[in-house]
Amino acid sequence: FALSTLTLAVLLLALLGSQHRLRLVIEPLAPIDSIHQLSWSPYGKSSMRFMHMAGEGDDTHHAIQILADFQNVHPTQPGDPLPLIDDPDSCRLYLEQGRPLHCYNVDIGMSEVLAGYGFYSRLWELNGSQELGGYGHNLLEVWDNTAHSWKAIDPYYHCYFTLGADSVPIGFADLRQALLVSSPALNVQHYYHIAPERTSADILSELRFLAPCAML
Repeated sequence: FALSTLTLAVLLLALLGSQHRLRLVIEPLAPIDSIHQLSWSPYGKSSMRFMHMAGEGDDTHHAIQILADFQNVHPTQPGDPLPLIDDPDSCRLYLEQGRPLHCYNVDIGMSEVLAGYGFYSRLWELNGSQELGGYGHNLLEVWDNTAHSWKAIDPYYHCYFTLGADSVPIGFADLRQALLVSSPALNVQHYYHIAPERTSADILSELRFLAPCAML
């Protein structure tokens, strides 16, 4: 029994090794029974929890414009990304101060910004080589009230994704599928530019490497 307890303690310490894991341990999880649940709207039967909404958002292009306007007013200063706890107010404050943050914290802060305009958003974790919380990437999906569907936006790389000549942003499921098959129709659309800027090819290469381990 002592050995089992010690082993359990070691595993627990490993689990608490990142802010992502800590968040998952202390917060209740809502499992899904079907892939179809991922397309549910944030209204009504959805078991997901969201930030408090101020008003009601409309389409994704408006959400993208909100993010672009925020970056224009609060440009990120150059420097190494800072890790931060996942408190939305702190993440937003640091963004307003122009501090460079990890993608996880950027997404949390921008989720609060979007919530202020009535947009529901959810965060996706693309697992790296160390599984959840290690060397991966995060991006958002925003609920489009006009299209009645989720659309993927990457506030860290200031971009969203389209297919072919279509200007309509795609959702995470379509993005992941296009990444896995290396679709030449997949495009990166930047809504804000910084220097130095990660190229579209590099962004797709990174996401393609991480996509097989995607986790909500």
